[in-house]
Amino acid sequence: MSRLEVFVPTRSLFVVLGEVVGQHGGRLVFQRFESATCRAGFAVFDPVAGSAEAYLEGDYRVIYITLGPTPLGSEDWAFLERAEADLIELQGGRQRGRDLELVVARTLAKKSRAEKLFRALRDAIRLRCRQGVQLNGEPYPNILHTRELAGQDVNLWIDLDARTISASIPAGMDAD
Repeated sequence: MSRLEVFVPTRSLFVVLGEVVGQHGGRLVFQRFESATCRAGFAVFDPVAGSAEAYLEGDYRVIYITLGPTPLGSEDWAFLERAEADLIELQGGRQRGRDLELVVARTLAKKSRAEKLFRALRDAIRLRCRQGVQLNGEPYPNILHTRELAGQDVNLWIDLDARTISASIPAGMDAD
């Protein structure tokens, strides 16, 4: 399974998704979990302008990119198992004001039919990024951050709700 970890502003992430997923004929499936304000479920979106707002305002926590099946309804809990080989999962990526959450992207199946799309997504993100962050003061060279974050007053979190592990851009990485 392939994996990528990156700090990227939500709207910038959706620009990349629009470019890459659109070129490959994929669709976006958002998932949210039960909360005081909403029911758990899935929603399907085309990778177009406005999908970032739908993700943020809809209290979603996971984005799936699918090249094939989509959920048969908002509570099609068998969807993930049925479509596993065609999915790329992106967890996180939420943004609230100055707080930004890490995006963890990965293919779900060992023999994924979405591997080519994952590589295209990874390459498009890497073009906009620098390598390395610090988590609670410790260096993590494999986590990427977009260049646009350099010099911005932004709080980077592994989990936006828990806010237990913070990240920072290492000195010397804040200028091009």
